[in-house]
Amino acid sequence: MTMELERRGLTTKPGRTKPAVPIKFNSLHKILTTPYYRGEVVYQGAHYPGKHQPLTDPLTWTRVQQVLASHATGEKQRTHPHYLKSSVFCGNCGSRLIITNSKNRQGTVYPYFICLGRHQKTTDCQQKAVLIERVEELVEAHYDQIQLDPALGRRIETMLRAELRSQHASSEAEQHALTTQKTRLEDEQLRLLQAHYAGAVPVELLKREQERMTNQLASIDARLTSLNVERSTVEGLVGRALEYAIHCASAYRRAKHAKGGSTVRRLYNQALFTKIYVDEDRAWGELAEPFRTVMDPEVKRAARAEGTSGANRAPEEPVLGLNSSPDATRSVGEAYLAELAVRETKKPVLESTGLKESMLVPPTGFEPALPP
Repeated sequence: MTMELERRGLTTKPGRTKPAVPIKFNSLHKILTTPYYRGEVVYQGAHYPGKHQPLTDPLTWTRVQQVLASHATGEKQRTHPHYLKSSVFCGNCGSRLIITNSKNRQGTVYPYFICLGRHQKTTDCQQKAVLIERVEELVEAHYDQIQLDPALGRRIETMLRAELRSQHASSEAEQHALTTQKTRLEDEQLRLLQAHYAGAVPVELLKREQERMTNQLASIDARLTSLNVERSTVEGLVGRALEYAIHCASAYRRAKHAKGGSTVRRLYNQALFTKIYVDEDRAWGELAEPFRTVMDPEVKRAARAEGTSGANRAPEEPVLGLNSSPDATRSVGEAYLAELAVRETKKPVLESTGLKESMLVPPTGFEPALPP
C-alpha cells in the first residue's frame, strides 16, 4: 500500500523536504476570479446573492479582474532583463521592442533593441536594430524635452487650484444623482430576482440583465469613490506630479547612478509614460495621467496666456508645494512615482469643464473607464 501511495505521489519519501503532492499554482488565480468571494453563488450561469460573508466588495473585485486581464499581456522579464523592456516600442510600426545580443568575430557581445514586428515578420517594418546604450541616451534626451519650466509650473498650479474650487461645488450635485441611480439599480436587481423566482424571467435574460447592472453599479461605485476623495488629496496628487515634472530630467539621470537605479528608472518610465516610442534618431512618449494633464500642450498654452494677462496681478500663495528645493522635490517625486507605478486602486479624479470650455481631465479620471 505504501508503495502504491508513493507511486501516485500521495506521500513523502524519506529525505524529501517537500511533500510529493504537486502544488497547484492556479489556486490563487481561481480565488481572485470566483464570484463566490464577492458574495455571490452561480447556478446555471446566473449569479445569485449568497448568504455568506463576502471577502471583498464588488468594486475591488471588478478592479482585480481588470488587473489580471492587463497582466496577462505583459512581457516576461526572465530573458535579457532590462529596465526599458515593456516600456519601449518601435517608432516606425508601434510593435514592442525586444532585446537581442549580437557577437562579433572577436567575441564581443553587443546588446540591441529590435522591433518585434520585424523580427517575427508580422509587419513590414524596416527599422534597424538600435544599441541599448543609444536607446537609453534617446530616452534621457526626451526627458529633457518634456521637463516643465518652474515658472510655468506655478502658473499651471494656479489654474488647477481654480479648477478644483469650481469642481468642488459641482461634485455635490453629481454625487446625489449617482447615489439615486445606484439605489434604483439595486432595487431593479431585487425585483429581477423576485421575478425570476416567480418564473416570469428566464435564466438567459436574468444573466444578461445581471451582467449589465453589475457593470453599471461598478462604474457608479468607482465614480462615487473618486468624488469622496478630499480636495486636499487631489491637490496633493497634482502637486506631486508637478513637482516631478519640473525636475524629471535631472531626477531620471541621478537614478542611473543610485542604488537599485535600474529598478527606479523602470518605475519612473512606467509611472510617467504609457508607451515610449524609439527610432534610430529620437524617442518620444505617450504620457500617463496625471502627467498627461499637467503637461498637456493646451494647458501649457493656457497657463502662458494667463501668466501674460495677469502679469500685474498680485501673486497668489501656492498650495501645491512647488516652491520646494530640488532635493526635497526629488524625494517627494520619487516616492510618488513608486506609488503610481504599482497603480493603486483608489486614485482621485480631477474633472472640470474650465480652461475656456476645454476639458482639463476627461470624465474617466486618472484610470481607464470601467465597462459600460
